[in-house]
Amino acid sequence: MRKYIILLVLTAVASFGFAQERNGNRMIVHQKSGKNVVYAVDAIDSISFKHVENYSVPMEVKEKFAQSVSIKFNKPDECPKFYVYYGKASANIGGENLRDSIIKNHQLERTTEGVFTITGLVYGTEYDFYTLAIDEYGITCGIEHASATTAASAGDDFVISITDITGDNANISITPKDLTMPFYYCAVTASAYDKGIENYGSTPAADQAWWAWIAGMYGMTWQEVMKGQRRDGVQQFTLKDEIMSPIWDTEYKVYCYGINDDGELLTDLYLKDFRTPAPVPSDNQLTIKIEKIYSDGADVKITTTNNDPFFIDAQRKKYFDAYYNGDDDAFMRKLISDMQGVNGLIYNGSQTVRVNCQQSGTEYVLLVCGYNGGPTTQLHKINFTTE
Repeated sequence: MRKYIILLVLTAVASFGFAQERNGNRMIVHQKSGKNVVYAVDAIDSISFKHVENYSVPMEVKEKFAQSVSIKFNKPDECPKFYVYYGKASANIGGENLRDSIIKNHQLERTTEGVFTITGLVYGTEYDFYTLAIDEYGITCGIEHASATTAASAGDDFVISITDITGDNANISITPKDLTMPFYYCAVTASAYDKGIENYGSTPAADQAWWAWIAGMYGMTWQEVMKGQRRDGVQQFTLKDEIMSPIWDTEYKVYCYGINDDGELLTDLYLKDFRTPAPVPSDNQLTIKIEKIYSDGADVKITTTNNDPFFIDAQRKKYFDAYYNGDDDAFMRKLISDMQGVNGLIYNGSQTVRVNCQQSGTEYVLLVCGYNGGPTTQLHKINFTTE
């Protein structure tokens, strides 16, 4: 086999002098699966062999509820990504062709380790979970397996309803079966929810740690803080009531559970997840002209082609350079989160807008884009310096 490869390489080298002619030589790799991989010899630069460990991504089940399971994935650094494939144990998804099944049918593709909560499961049901690691060369490695059974009943202690979901808000209602039972609720990003489980082992434990931190600042017990944050009866609120600046195209989770004065749980944790939609692109054409610069801002003339809303603000160039890496969407997510919303920064139609700056003689970047629950056009970036 080695002699065959060397001869092919020599053939490839010999062919370099005849670049104008088509080289019909091919290197054929015969796989055990019966499939062949074919390379044109004149496209090969070199051939090398390397031993790569059969890495895998072990799992640890952290939290189980009626319709969700939270799992910690321990990804080795040598694997840039891995697949997650799961299904009911009764479906027997693990068979002779398990590797191919994972490649074709995996529900998740992840690039980071840590806890991830899988929702939408059936209560009282055993599930099989499989991971398939992918190494730095894109080759599949080891398979890991874990199993978990969801709680026996979905229960009816709470009904969580989420309606009118937009890019930056949603209406949420929680209706307890017992209107007098005290309970705690919260809305968080999916990543924050999973991080809490990863750090503290469970969501209630993460909440208790938060209450204990607050209590430590005021000389209170965590139970005293918790009692002040409980509610009873039907609760109706918006996502913005819980999170200052919700972000478009992001997964959120709403959860609640009954809890007594001593901090003992009265019910299971109830969880519902949803995703804010991505903004709908706008064909609004924005023409931007800085008309006058002051020591504390600038007058900016915006000419639009329709009445779709747009965002306008100015940030110090130092901030812009620190967080802008060429990705407009990622930068706007960071900016909106840091500003805790866009109040007073959204306009409609052609007009002159006064943008405010806090420092004189300072480099700023003017930022303008269509905005309706998130950016709807490209982000315009114009440098200027205050007087």
